Formats: sequence, structure tokens, C-alpha cells
Amino acid sequence: MDWPRQGAWVLLLVGISLLQQSTTVAAQAAFLQQQLPLRVLVTTPTALSTSSNVSAAVALTGRQALTAVFSRPVIALGSDWGSKLLPASLVPFTLSCGMPGRLRWVTTNVARFDPVVEWPTDLACSLNWNKGLVSFDGAPLVLGSMSASVPLATQPLVMDVASVASKAADSATDGLWGASVGLPDDKLPEVPPDGNLTLSFSYPVELAKLASALKLVGPGASGRAVTVSPCVASVPVILWPLVFAADGQPKAGSSPSGSSSAELLALNSTCAVVKIVPGLAAGASATLRLPAGARYSSVAGPVSKDTDK
Repeated sequence: MDWPRQGAWVLLLVGISLLQQSTTVAAQAAFLQQQLPLRVLVTTPTALSTSSNVSAAVALTGRQALTAVFSRPVIALGSDWGSKLLPASLVPFTLSCGMPGRLRWVTTNVARFDPVVEWPTDLACSLNWNKGLVSFDGAPLVLGSMSASVPLATQPLVMDVASVASKAADSATDGLWGASVGLPDDKLPEVPPDGNLTLSFSYPVELAKLASALKLVGPGASGRAVTVSPCVASVPVILWPLVFAADGQPKAGSSPSGSSSAELLALNSTCAVVKIVPGLAAGASATLRLPAGARYSSVAGPVSKDTDK
């Protein structure tokens, strides 16, 4: 018997069997990928996965997280990158704006982005799906009717006059003076020459940027400027100033007590004290304006339209 030749035939048969099994496995994988492609099943907010013909921006408020549930696992079970950045190939979506936060895979098929601060005002941003994303076993992402880029938006900044303080007016009226008290045809609030206006904001503003952006307009504004100083008592500790560590987490700066004027203007605050210099003439009127396009925060968008008070 020719044992070497018989052995060669056995090896050939084994090779053919393995090739057939490999072909069968590949065919099964291709069938599974076709029957169960990698898709986005559910998102939060739900509008992130709406039809591509929807052009309205998705509104974001507070610390709304962005989540996406996929039809198939994208990462291996037990994978954990900790505080490290995800590999580019495993990033399910990106944001066109520099919003500080953490993107992670909660499970093998659920991705979540958590902002570390509230979504800032006047934000014009977009969420862009990673069209090159594949499942753990190689199935490519199929967006179908979903838009590859989803516009995001937040509420515009709200600026209000919280109060007006005047030592001279209080002294002259035995404390009975009120900035918002007057006759029907009076232009209120009244701001005496020594008056300090306290402005409130719906989102923390950087006082240095506010001081550069705030304008005084109107018939009584000629030859006058405005100065900005902080409302120290109302500044949350986490915003002294708002800075971020290497891991993307917010950290508190030092207390503002005893700080220089420049350091105080570096604060983020939801209020500011504004003084008109020199004070308005008797009977004159003027308007405080935060003009469209002005930047008041490093993370918020520019002012969407003129904001007057």
C-alpha cells in the first residue's frame, strides 16, 4: 500500500472539508448581516432618529443626555475604556460644537453622551452619525431614511433687569424710592446717575466677554459707557471659574474673595452689576443692548438677535 499517497489524499479531503465549513460560516454571516443589519433602533431624544426629510432642529435643555440603541452589538462584551477616549472606529456619533461631556458605550449596543454642564444657550450644533460604524462582527451601519446629520438647538439667552440700586435716591426718599414705580408715561426702570443695575441671565455668562459686548444705545447714550462688575454672592462655586480637567470633568477654581478685578471678570455668573458712566442726564433714556453675534460664553453660541433692556 502506498502510505504517503494515502496520507496526501486524507490531507486533501480535510482541507476541502475546512474550506466548505469556512464558506458556510461566511455565507451564514452574510445572511445574518443582510437579515439583521446594524441600525439605530431608538434614540433619546427620539427626534435624533427621525426621517431625513425633517429639518427642524432638536431642542435640548438642562443636562439632557444623548443616547442611541443599535440593533446589534458594536463592542465586545466586557469592553471598558474607562475615562479614555473611544477609538475613532467605535465613535457612534460626533457633535459639531465643542460641548464638554463624556461619550461611552453603556452596553454592547447602547451608546450615551452625557454633558458635564447644562446645554448652553444660543447653541447651533449638529449631531453627525458615523457612517463608517460597523458591528462587532463586521455588519456596516445602515441609516436608511435617517438623516446623517441632525441639527440641534437650545433656547436663546434671556437677559432681565433684576434690580436697580441708588444710594442717592434712597437717601432723598427715606428709602421709599423704587426703580419701577412711576407714572404711566414714565420710562422705567428709572436709573439715577449713581444707579447700579443688576442684570440676570438664564445661563452663566463670562463677565469679561459681557463687558466687551454690552452696549448702550439710544438718544441718551451719547458720550457714555457701561462698566461691568460681578455679583459675587450669586456665583455658584462650580463656576469660579468654569474650567475642565483633562478627563473632561468640571472643577472649581478658587474663591473670588480677595481677587483682582481682572480675576473677578473671569468669572462665569448668572448676574452682573452694570453702571452707566457718566450717569444719564435728567429725563434722558437709553437702552442696554447685547447685540446679535456677540459672544458671552466660551461654550454657548453667539447671541441670536439683539437683546435689549
